[in-house]
Amino acid sequence: MLTVTDCLLTLPNGEMHPIVWREIPLNSTYFLKQVDHLLTDNELNRPPLNYLIGMYDEETDELLACGGLGGSTIQCVAVSPAARSLNLAGKIVTLLLTRASQAGLSNVTVFTKPENKALFISMGFHLVAQAQRAIMLEHDRRALKRYVDYLTSLQRGGVCGAIVMNANPLTRGHLYLINRAREQVDHLFIILVADNPHNLFSYAERHEILEKAVQTMNNVTLVEGSIYSVSAATFPSYFIKEKSAVSATHIELDLNLFAEHLAPALKVSKRFVGSEPDDELTAAYNEGMHRLLPTQGIEVIEIPRCKQAAEDNCISASRLRKALTGGKLLQALDWAAPESVPFIWSKAATAALQAELDLTPKPGLVDRHNSGAHSDMDYALMRSSICALGQSFCRIAEVASHTPTLPDCTQLAAIGREGEQQMLKATRGVNTHKGALFAMGLTLAAAVHLHTTKLPLNTEHLQNTIARLAACFTRPADTHGATIHRQYGVPGALDNARTGYAQLFNQWLPFWKQQQHTPDALYRLLLYIMSTLVDTNVLHRVGNRRAAEVKSEAKHLLENFTLNQLEQLDRIYIEQNISPGGAADMLALTLFIAAVCTE
Repeated sequence: MLTVTDCLLTLPNGEMHPIVWREIPLNSTYFLKQVDHLLTDNELNRPPLNYLIGMYDEETDELLACGGLGGSTIQCVAVSPAARSLNLAGKIVTLLLTRASQAGLSNVTVFTKPENKALFISMGFHLVAQAQRAIMLEHDRRALKRYVDYLTSLQRGGVCGAIVMNANPLTRGHLYLINRAREQVDHLFIILVADNPHNLFSYAERHEILEKAVQTMNNVTLVEGSIYSVSAATFPSYFIKEKSAVSATHIELDLNLFAEHLAPALKVSKRFVGSEPDDELTAAYNEGMHRLLPTQGIEVIEIPRCKQAAEDNCISASRLRKALTGGKLLQALDWAAPESVPFIWSKAATAALQAELDLTPKPGLVDRHNSGAHSDMDYALMRSSICALGQSFCRIAEVASHTPTLPDCTQLAAIGREGEQQMLKATRGVNTHKGALFAMGLTLAAAVHLHTTKLPLNTEHLQNTIARLAACFTRPADTHGATIHRQYGVPGALDNARTGYAQLFNQWLPFWKQQQHTPDALYRLLLYIMSTLVDTNVLHRVGNRRAAEVKSEAKHLLENFTLNQLEQLDRIYIEQNISPGGAADMLALTLFIAAVCTE
């Protein structure tokens, strides 16, 4: 959509062209290439954005100015030399402020060069932090003061220190740093890094973990995070881990904020930090602290990282995340703080569900391309459902880790019912993952029990423990699966669980271990499961005869696999209202079990 501005561009020959503005699609290589050229001419780069606009010569379609929003931060404001007398930067910022207001963003920040200070101040911004090559301003004049007043309310007597911590998630190394630091001060403040889209663990999760970890430490206070300390606003390069020329400026701005506003409010005279042997950007940040903070009267104390006892490896959150996402769950659990362990188990469970959802294309199932044979679901809804289930998986892991005996089935069932309600709330009443919640929750409880009691977490023990847990549950009477069980006499979800998911351990898991490093392995696993599972979802939708044909079609495609044929099958199943949801659940469960078992 083009919107005419009140500006005219005067060309050297005297012609006057109207200037229009429009939103720039963030998925368009063509338009983004134009933006990147303009940014390069202005000595800027393009960080991740969620909104971008441009101003164009209406006659030639030449990009004259641009600007964007990354969260609540205005970025990428640039104007071509031919249009710098027209105040297009001011018009861009006004449009972005309007967009931010419509999106409910109460405080907008901006990074810019020092020479642009007057322009932004004239538009209602005020200075928050400054570095040699950049300044940071914000639009809400009271926002920083409110946060400083909050910090002032936390003041303690004596010598006070601070740690700014992302804890994504909290590790045994973080606990070591906290304990060494609190020994050296009368009171220690831990400032938790605010939320940002690059963190694997949400702010709420990280806050809950840290709160539990420090609750018995009488000289430690957990401080709420903000945009004013190592946030995506003050230090975006920290989260994308790219050391560049702009990183030094981000470091300087962030430390200026800490020294000028945060430290005085808390009466902090010592800043503690762990040594950084791996990450170049974090090491540069540490060096910046040593260089800049002492000039502001703040002592920087760098504590050597805690090392793994059996290995000469430092424990770090980045290494833990790499182990977790790389299929080395037990290694990640070994490095985690005890308070983080249930959350890590939960991440492993939701990651398996997410892997199934991301697999695209899939026959009749929701994926990135379409909603499959579902009129009430889409990819975004399924993601919301998975996020909601994470809370229940975390609670299941907590319950299973606090008893030397098998977890109480009544308690697990209650958590499951609460989880189902959370799922339905997130999906506005759509049953997206009820079967997956039962299967994954049961298997998660069994795996956590084995890990907690230090029994071997191998396939034999896990299958047996799942079967023992499932034996305690009663058969529900009001589900589609129960109806199909009575109508066709086929095994339902509980029957499969009571065998310890024998088909999974005997067929699908060995198949996956053999195929996982080959091309199209996940597609082949899904088709193998479809060809061998009695899927009550398919039976419920199309009956016994067509369900048998679905198994045959999956077997044929597995033996003659091409993506084109898979896409064609997807179209057929969408048209015929066939959705192999049971196979999808078993695919996710197979991936989870493969990640947790030691053999």
